[in-house]
Amino acid sequence: MNYLNGKIREILSLKNQASHLDARAGAILESIQKKIRKREGTTGNRISDFVVCCSGVPENAGLKVLLRSFENGLRNNRGQLVLVARAYETTEVPLGIRPLLTEEWKLFREIGVGLIDGTELALDTNHGTCSFPVSSHATWKNRGELVFNDSSLPSIWASDLISRFEKKLEIKNESAIGFLESITGNPVAELEVRFGDEDVARWFAERGDFFYTRLFEKIVSHFALKRLGAPGICAVA
Repeated sequence: MNYLNGKIREILSLKNQASHLDARAGAILESIQKKIRKREGTTGNRISDFVVCCSGVPENAGLKVLLRSFENGLRNNRGQLVLVARAYETTEVPLGIRPLLTEEWKLFREIGVGLIDGTELALDTNHGTCSFPVSSHATWKNRGELVFNDSSLPSIWASDLISRFEKKLEIKNESAIGFLESITGNPVAELEVRFGDEDVARWFAERGDFFYTRLFEKIVSHFALKRLGAPGICAVA
């Protein structure tokens, strides 16, 4: 047998074995996920359970660290503000049709601000989402009306935490930035989270747009009537 042909056959055999091993590992992981979701088993740690069920791999150290940092933020800022901000570009062109003009892309923002009322994330292993414990919150979408609710902030997908958190948004239509971000030059992130009155206030100030300043003042004024007292957190350097 030709030596090189033999090595090629060896490679193919190893790849076949690897494929079978991957399938076996996937079946075992699926079995573990089912047990956790049915509450028939646990890793012994709620964050680890969530990561096993929702990250697509049995161990995702980066996601674990991020979730633990979120819970530290909750513990250190209870009674203060938490912000969840999303940014994305979309187009009114029908799905499946690639826009030909950059002007057809529009930048959209979704902002949620709540009053922290707990120290643990609500982790949903069935739907792959996490949410922050808040007593009430305000939501705003793309210069629409500010809406106040006495419920938890909108959930965040685990997949978004893995792929979008603090990731710079690749802007297709640069002219759309001026509509929401002014001329500060601050990069637009796809998903951001901030904890504490000062950091949340600083996030709004960094937008460099008077509209955001007024939006934050309305949020503070509303929450001040319930929990914060005199609204003095707007003046953050």
